[in-house]
Amino acid sequence: LGSSIEEWAFNKSGFTTAGNLGSDGHYCQSSGELEICNYLTNRGIDHSMHPYYRDLVAADKVLVWRYRGDLRIEDSIIEFFGLNFAEYKRRSGAKVTMGRHLGIEIIEVRPKDLKNLDLVFHKFLSKGEENPFLF
Repeated sequence: LGSSIEEWAFNKSGFTTAGNLGSDGHYCQSSGELEICNYLTNRGIDHSMHPYYRDLVAADKVLVWRYRGDLRIEDSIIEFFGLNFAEYKRRSGAKVTMGRHLGIEIIEVRPKDLKNLDLVFHKFLSKGEENPFLF
């Protein structure tokens, strides 16, 4: 293992040294992020990459200064959790708990969810698109 979870994940889990560029030019750190980024772009959903949690909370909430999400849509943080080992799960869980405690909407995406991103992101889809979740 490398000296950090991030290094281990980079080397062992589909992360590439060259990275992945989304169809909109966004840099994606994993194939899961790339799939989500391209999905959002193709659906016309405005998003940004690797937002700081601190940008969504009051300035006095310094506890989250270092946390970054994978993507951001409006005031929601999207976290793609593609790894499956104990320390990663513990740290990911703590990050989500902290974000939610501060009132940030965290949308968790797991590899199984990549098959149905319409369901994950249904609230961001416009009424003009085919969306079985809007009546």
